[in-house]
Amino acid sequence: MTKDPNLWCIRLCNHGSKCEHPNCGFAHSLAELRAPNETSRHYPEVWDKGVDRWFGQPLKEEQLKIIAEYYDRTPERDLPVWARGLCYCASGRPDVKERHHLWDYGLSGDCERLCMLRKERRLPFHFKEQVWEMLEGRKEELCEQQKKRRRRDAGP
Repeated sequence: MTKDPNLWCIRLCNHGSKCEHPNCGFAHSLAELRAPNETSRHYPEVWDKGVDRWFGQPLKEEQLKIIAEYYDRTPERDLPVWARGLCYCASGRPDVKERHHLWDYGLSGDCERLCMLRKERRLPFHFKEQVWEMLEGRKEELCEQQKKRRRRDAGP
């Protein structure tokens, strides 16, 4: 546990819902995850060690494993959109019910907000390789599906 409140909930708790620490400092659900508060100070070391809330940055295998565990036990209605985007970019397969999410799963907006909340107004990481190419492919696929629906709905 970190005593610095600017770093609370940037990683998932290994104990999950069974955690009994009253002031754990770790997130106990995907929805609780956040970026470090860097409005007054930079924390480059925590981005290097790993921030579990996904903004398009590369994640370590151990991070992906614990995020997947939380993902699998989170009810569908409670899954954050960013987690669905990570699932898509990690597997290349969207959930069947994902058509209603933005083509980039809100990633560009999340990154813009992240930059606005940092003293240094730029991203603290380089994007995961191929992330934007994959999301552009999803965008094209969604556009094609929409065209097909429009043609079908327009009738003969």
